[in-house]
Amino acid sequence: MPDSAWQTKVSAVLGLMAVQITVGVLYRVAQAHGGGFHFSTMSAIAIAETSKLAITVALHVADPHRENGSSAWAAAVGQLSLSACLHIFSLASLYTLNNQLAFYVAIQMDPGTIFLFKAANALIVAAIQMLCVGRRFSGEQIRAMVLQMIGIIIVQHDPCRGHGRYPLRVYGLMAFSVGITAVCTVRNEYIVKHYRIALNVQNSVLYASGAALNVTAFFLVSNPSSAQAGLGFFDGYDSPLAVAVVACNTLIGIAINLVYKYADAVLKCIATDCTAVAIFFNLRPSLTLWCGVCVVCYAVYSYSMAARPTERDPEASRALVREVSMQGSIQDEMELESAREAQRPMLQRT
Repeated sequence: MPDSAWQTKVSAVLGLMAVQITVGVLYRVAQAHGGGFHFSTMSAIAIAETSKLAITVALHVADPHRENGSSAWAAAVGQLSLSACLHIFSLASLYTLNNQLAFYVAIQMDPGTIFLFKAANALIVAAIQMLCVGRRFSGEQIRAMVLQMIGIIIVQHDPCRGHGRYPLRVYGLMAFSVGITAVCTVRNEYIVKHYRIALNVQNSVLYASGAALNVTAFFLVSNPSSAQAGLGFFDGYDSPLAVAVVACNTLIGIAINLVYKYADAVLKCIATDCTAVAIFFNLRPSLTLWCGVCVVCYAVYSYSMAARPTERDPEASRALVREVSMQGSIQDEMELESAREAQRPMLQRT
């Protein structure tokens, strides 16, 4: 039924918007008045990764399609090699860095700006993908990406002060985070092309590595996102805000998957743009600002609808789908921006 299908799409998009807005608001209100968080952000991600690991292991154990009816452990071990585990571990290391960078940037920058920057990061991602994997982009896509960056500059330029709304260092951190995201996408594509590993098995290694890395970082690295030094691993979780941050980091990936399954990548982009508009804090409204927001939203839509230069390799498309399934944290959402035109035809076939 067309009406039923449309209602499902709208429900999925509204659900993603609700989670994203909750995330943006939580990352703001969970901060202490002087800046920083009352809980360890490393422990928060470690707990979220452990939760996702438990879910993934349960799905693997319950999978009725294991080859030859082998046990869950034997099936997992049979698919893994030292080389594959090292590649997945390197991917988890990048995600660990990016997740902590997301918390630090949230202290420095307005959440609406962060989401708008994510929506317009395609130019950086595209440059890295062209250099690393030789990916091609059409003229329409390149023009849309340039327009996205122009829109971001319009939004972030303060005409009264004659410079950006935030220090250049903060924009540099966001660009660095986008670069990490693009590298993660390339690494994941390599893993999927070179190793035959079931999604739940790969996710189990990824989440276990992520949990271990965050626990290790908690004990060895000073956390710049903490409101005070000496926070214990479970300190601060008597606050419902801290628990909500962990829950959202666990659930955001599920919400994104639902949008890709029941809607499409274009609607996912629209949801991200609407989220950015809904949670602008501490920015003085002006005609220039909202014109810039409209430019970014239109550019993202144009990029999504632009004609692709060639049909994507099916293996590469599967890699991007798997990338979506593996992401469960806030910052990892960025690479979906670069995957949207590859995802759309796959979703239409389902």
